[in-house]
Amino acid sequence: MGNQNYKEELKARILSFNKELNEVCKNCGRKLVEVRVVYATKYLTANQLVDFLMIANDIGLIPVLLGENRVQDAEMKLKYIRENNPDLTMDFLPIMIGNLQKNKINKAIDLFEEIHVIDSLELAQALNERIGHKGKVMSIFLEVNISGEESKHGIKVEEVAKVVKVVKGFSNIKLKGFMTMAPFANDPEEVRPIFRKLRKIADQYGLLTSMGMSNDWNIAIEEGTDFIRIGSRIFRH
Repeated sequence: MGNQNYKEELKARILSFNKELNEVCKNCGRKLVEVRVVYATKYLTANQLVDFLMIANDIGLIPVLLGENRVQDAEMKLKYIRENNPDLTMDFLPIMIGNLQKNKINKAIDLFEEIHVIDSLELAQALNERIGHKGKVMSIFLEVNISGEESKHGIKVEEVAKVVKVVKGFSNIKLKGFMTMAPFANDPEEVRPIFRKLRKIADQYGLLTSMGMSNDWNIAIEEGTDFIRIGSRIFRH
């Protein structure tokens, strides 16, 4: 009964979020299909992830963009799905949304379809070299430290042009867009200038943006983001 209650509550939260998402898009003159949701599932157990995928299938969210932060956690969860619910393996695209350590690159290449957090040119170079050994091409997002906070990862704004030029010359990775992590603010309006700046930079290169999370996603949509990351808004822990 506990698991059934959990699934019912989860479905209700997903539907509630989808309704709000639709309203936000409508209010700022955007179409719902213009915004892709990356579901941040790092706090879900393998069983809970299966429940989420089943619900997503039922309500027509397939394919799900599944965002995992840690390589080892994703490896365990994806193995569980393959072994216990193989019918779900075509229902999602696994995306790395956590900071990638160099010693985890090889596994990340095997596990994920895209990597959305490349926070340095050095890491991009290492990824390009390792992918070359596997004979594939992988899409990435470069993390830009728009806020300039020392505690934040990412490429400095003044280094973006140089990094983009080099990365676009790599043969094994495709630069798909930029992402940024805004500082937490009690008033989400405080982060609007950060999202606006990243959108402006991305437009200069014809690239996509990934910005906005559970506490400020609506502002990010108003500022033109292509991807948002939603975790705690739906998945309580």
